[in-house]
Amino acid sequence: MMFFSKNRKALEKLTKQAAEYSSGNIARQINVDEYPNELKQLAGYIALMVDTLRGFTQESQVSSSQVLGAVKQVNKAIASANTLGQSIHQDAKLTRDLVNVINDRAADAKNDLEKVVTASQTITNVPSGIYQD
Repeated sequence: MMFFSKNRKALEKLTKQAAEYSSGNIARQINVDEYPNELKQLAGYIALMVDTLRGFTQESQVSSSQVLGAVKQVNKAIASANTLGQSIHQDAKLTRDLVNVINDRAADAKNDLEKVVTASQTITNVPSGIYQD
């Protein structure tokens, strides 16, 4: 009983600080030297636990920043791939249109060549018809 009455204020202070930590407020650090010898070990363990929690929080923030950076890079790559895909789509359509024009011109050229061949045959046959008469 003497322990509690002798260290009551220090124990209340440590309890209040532990309550702050448990509510998520870990900004304030425990100064172990402010506590009597009987509570220094407990205060030290609480301080160590909170320091570990602070370190974990900082590492988590760094990790989340790295993940955010990676996500931004991936989004940028996706946007770039999308732009490139659109460009390829437009180029493919243009190529398809050019192929259609070439096919049409080739068909026209074939028709014109067939007319030339027919005309050439007609011209070739005219002299033979003249000699037969």
